[in-house]
Amino acid sequence: MSIITTPRLQRLWQDAQDHPEWAATRLWEYVFNHIVFREDIWVVSSQQPPTHQDGDLRRVDLVVERIDNDAATVATLLFHEAKRANASPSDIQEVEYQAFTAACAYYVETKNQHIWAMTSVGSAARLWIFHAESEYLIPFIPLGERLAERSEYLELSTHGEVIVDALGYVKEHMTPPTELLGRHSTRPMHATLPTDWHDHEVRQLDDWHRSQAEAAVEAEAGDSMDFAQLSSHMVGAMPEAQTDFGLVYDTSARVSEGDNDTTFQAEMSSRPA
Repeated sequence: MSIITTPRLQRLWQDAQDHPEWAATRLWEYVFNHIVFREDIWVVSSQQPPTHQDGDLRRVDLVVERIDNDAATVATLLFHEAKRANASPSDIQEVEYQAFTAACAYYVETKNQHIWAMTSVGSAARLWIFHAESEYLIPFIPLGERLAERSEYLELSTHGEVIVDALGYVKEHMTPPTELLGRHSTRPMHATLPTDWHDHEVRQLDDWHRSQAEAAVEAEAGDSMDFAQLSSHMVGAMPEAQTDFGLVYDTSARVSEGDNDTTFQAEMSSRPA
């Protein structure tokens, strides 16, 4: 069902169709600020770097952060990257890889193993899970396995309630549902990035994955390394952030305690096709 129910939203949505170069991001920023993340603890910012590293010139289209009441804890909830409505398959692949790269950079800096991501093509969107142990972004809504596929994106004018409900679930759960973290998602072999982006942290994470695999092979081969030594070896190989910015990141599983992960799945099972 659509959420385009007011003249203001209708105008923003129509502008996104008529001016795909710039108006779609404006539409999503309005949805984030006025429909989903309305409470004071949420900060929605445009054109922010994925890390707090000095000199990081990459910019994420929208970043959602949670700042507690005494401002002592800052936690990034979601990265949103956008492409115009007439994006080609290679453009969609690029925006998905861009979101994955931003999440990798955040992980390398904070060691937070999970973060949410959203990519949009015009006024259509898809939600993803980043898990440090996964090869690539894990589809969340919709759950389809195809990547860089326009048909896997939900249009706001027809499936707006599904998108808003999904974002509402994300808002209440800093950690994604455990049952989805093990889903396999294969990274595209030849994904590209905008010229002002880099994927150094992706390579760092790949190196860490390789070190884990090598350590597991050594253990299975009867290596004399005991469990404590193996753990030390694996932790030591984890990618390290280059700078400590003095921020405390909230890695708690939920913003609101007592929520049931199965509730959202039940709600989504009845969503429109």
